[in-house]
Amino acid sequence: MAKIDLKKLPNAPFGTLVRGLSHASCGDKDVASQLAAALMETSLLVCEDIEITPSQHCDLGRMFGELSQLSGGDGTRVLDGSREIFVVSNMVDANGEPVGTYGEKDIWHADHAYRRIPSIGSLFYPRCLPQSPLINQTSFCSTVDAHRLLPDDMVRRLRTAQLFHDHEWYDKRYYPDTPYDPENRIKYPLQGHPIFRKIENSASICVFVSGTTGRYVIDSDGQRLERDFVEELIERITPPDRVYTHHYLPNQLVIWSNYTALHKPRPALSRHELVPEDHPDARLMHRVAVKGTQPVFPAFA
Repeated sequence: MAKIDLKKLPNAPFGTLVRGLSHASCGDKDVASQLAAALMETSLLVCEDIEITPSQHCDLGRMFGELSQLSGGDGTRVLDGSREIFVVSNMVDANGEPVGTYGEKDIWHADHAYRRIPSIGSLFYPRCLPQSPLINQTSFCSTVDAHRLLPDDMVRRLRTAQLFHDHEWYDKRYYPDTPYDPENRIKYPLQGHPIFRKIENSASICVFVSGTTGRYVIDSDGQRLERDFVEELIERITPPDRVYTHHYLPNQLVIWSNYTALHKPRPALSRHELVPEDHPDARLMHRVAVKGTQPVFPAFA
């Protein structure tokens, strides 16, 4: 029977350090239950000393639920033969073509917030790490009870507000050189989600926002608040004392909640900054995202 050790993540305002997780844990329901509970409670899991193949990466993701699939045709890149694995890299191959997605901007966001049922969480694993610490990090911020950071008048204004996520608007900003797939307009229409989200089986409330796809807010009075308000809201709920910046190590699987946390990658790169595969700062990361099971449930009726 597989056993894991869970401890508070050191030097961080939230999160759990996990030891003893391996691919052999995938069939253990008790381990899956412990991990799911820790993720819901602390928003972030850092799993040490775990060496896995891409296939095993997907198996571990399925401990949390069904995996999301990507088309790879909207500017993102997926692993050959596996639409579940999203590839992030600053590398180019022998033909000078990008190995993975490299233009993700350093904006606080939740993965797949534009979907009708957003992702539960994401699992990020390093395949090749750079020497430079500036391109070897991701920042995280818990949004649990973050509404307490907002002034009373803003809380009232947002009590039953929705943030509207626009996938096409996002895609054209991030990937301007890639034509937008008409099928995506059907799959991902404009989607509103309550800003104050109830956390299942908990009295806590999280602020559910995403800076990449969140275009505007319709507040509790039915008024439209534009993008600058979205940016102000995110700035208010991500003060430095609530932020943890993680520097990746080899054989380290990082799992975050897309319900109760935001994350922000290292600064985006331009095409001319990409490096060959043998460069000291070459970086290759794989991510799988777990599908959600129900629409966002509002914290306030």
